[in-house]
Amino acid sequence: MSRYVGAKLRITRRLGPLPGFCKKQTRRTYVPGEHGYRAGPTKGGGGRGAAARGNVTLAGKRLLSKQQLLYNYGLRERQLRAYVKASSSRSSTMLKEAGSSIIDVVLEALDRRLDTVVYRALSTTSIRAARQIVSHGHVKVNSVPVTIPSYSCQTTDTVEIKKAIVEQRGTKARQSQIAASSPKEDSDKFESYRVATLRDAKKPRLNKTLIAEFYSRLL
Repeated sequence: MSRYVGAKLRITRRLGPLPGFCKKQTRRTYVPGEHGYRAGPTKGGGGRGAAARGNVTLAGKRLLSKQQLLYNYGLRERQLRAYVKASSSRSSTMLKEAGSSIIDVVLEALDRRLDTVVYRALSTTSIRAARQIVSHGHVKVNSVPVTIPSYSCQTTDTVEIKKAIVEQRGTKARQSQIAASSPKEDSDKFESYRVATLRDAKKPRLNKTLIAEFYSRLL
């Protein structure tokens, strides 16, 4: 799928709340479409597409679960497939020892993306807004400018964001999350955050089993 630029509330009504995609809420409690109101109200004010109409197949449920993950992180299908293949390269023994599934490994990798880290630090309206901040050159990682949103951060990394962006786009983090400022000349223009101290981003209610079944042919 290509990157979605259409109406966001239409997607959240169909797939349910997606914190990384859109924080807006709608008063309409039925799924979108000409006959969506016939499905009746849905829980939490967010629709579940064909599932709300009661005529969805197992393959349809797998597709809806996968779309929740794609839209929440703003990824393309090819990108998510690459994450799944990279996660499946780990041996099953390592996954059993960690007590996690392949989808857990995928979610961990997605949370380490630079755009997701900026989203967690600034509490921006969406991961897409955080991606724009990164691509416009307002972010540094360990004092090195990085403009690649998919850059994988480590827990020991320090992410620096321009103070002007912090004041415009988000709220300042707690003092425990702010790292020591850099002694360089431009240190007063950036706000530093340690990745390890950032709060976890809110995630949608994902059915990891259905997502794993959807990509089972790749594993």
